[in-house]
Amino acid sequence: MSVGLILLVVAAGVALLLLLVLKVRINAFISLVITAILVGILAGMPLKEVTVAIQ
Repeated sequence: MSVGLILLVVAAGVALLLLLVLKVRINAFISLVITAILVGILAGMPLKEVTVAIQ
């Protein structure tokens, strides 16, 4: 995966995190976990590694 695409995924993750916290009013911790899972999956990590990385 190219560096530009990973930066785009991270930028989208930050935007999603802000949206969840500020507009949807979800708890910040839950929003961060959701965003971390999605960014990990979109970055190409296997799902098993994503859960280990979040722990």
